[in-house]
Amino acid sequence: MQMTKLNTRRNEQRFIHISRQGWYLRTREGLKGPFENRNNAQSYLDSFVEKNRLDASN
Repeated sequence: MQMTKLNTRRNEQRFIHISRQGWYLRTREGLKGPFENRNNAQSYLDSFVEKNRLDASN
């Protein structure tokens, strides 16, 4: 299954907030973060997916 922005935006379980630590993002490679806010985590996810999509097409 190929992931798209639509898939990632709807998968709310990818995002974890830990009090006083920040936001984390679950990927196959493990947790990424901490991020200052959820929007930053989402931006990282969008970039991560796009980079992997480009790498896979080469």
